[in-house]
This record gives sequence, structure tokens and C-alpha cells, in this order.
Amino acid sequence: MSQSGGSQDITNKGIITLTGDKSTALHSEGITTAGHKVINTGDITVGDSSNELTPSVGIYSANGTNSTVESSGKVIAGNKSTAIYAGNVNLTGNSETKAGDGGIGVYSREGNVNISANSENNCRSYIR
Repeated sequence: MSQSGGSQDITNKGIITLTGDKSTALHSEGITTAGHKVINTGDITVGDSSNELTPSVGIYSANGTNSTVESSGKVIAGNKSTAIYAGNVNLTGNSETKAGDGGIGVYSREGNVNISANSENNCRSYIR
């Protein structure tokens, strides 16, 4: 599922499973309107990557702080893959975020990362 530009929120309520190397399940970029949301209430799984520098990514939001990833669902990334890459991230409710060996659970270069007390996060590293 992909979005480039525009201002409408993007939502996954289903099941997305990708096993190919360098895959991206939920993708959003080019959003310049503040308050935009990338929402996951479903299940996203991406497989292993051959190189952690060019990983598969479950949710990729290249919108800086204009956008917030909100996940109350599951995001599972394989070895050397990244579950969520975004500016702002809210892991809510009983969300589950996992990454395999050499993988990253949540990567945020800017913005805020909020993790609710009930969220399950079995990740090797959080980078902020």
C-alpha cells in the first residue's frame, strides 16, 4: 500500500505479508500537511533482508514530523529488517512490534516516539 503526496490519511486494516528482500508494506511520502496519519490496525509482516543498510520495512513514512504513524496492530520484521521508520510514532493499545536478529523495531530521526504500557515490543534496538 503506497501514498505519495496528498493530504488524506492512509490506513491498513488488513493483513499484509511480504517475504521479498527490500520490500515495503505500508509506504507514505511527500506529505507537507501537518497532522497527517499513517494508521495500522491490522497485521504487517516483512521477511528477512540480506543487508541491514537496505532493509525491508513494515511501515515507512518519509514525511518528517508532518506525519504520525499510529499502530494498534502488529508490525513484525524479519532479520536485518525494520518494523517502523517514521518521524512521529505512537504505539497504542495492545500493539505488537518485533524485529529479528540485526533488525530495528522503531527508527525515528526526528519527532516523538510514544509507546503505551500495554504494547508488546520485542526489538533488538530503538534508534532515536
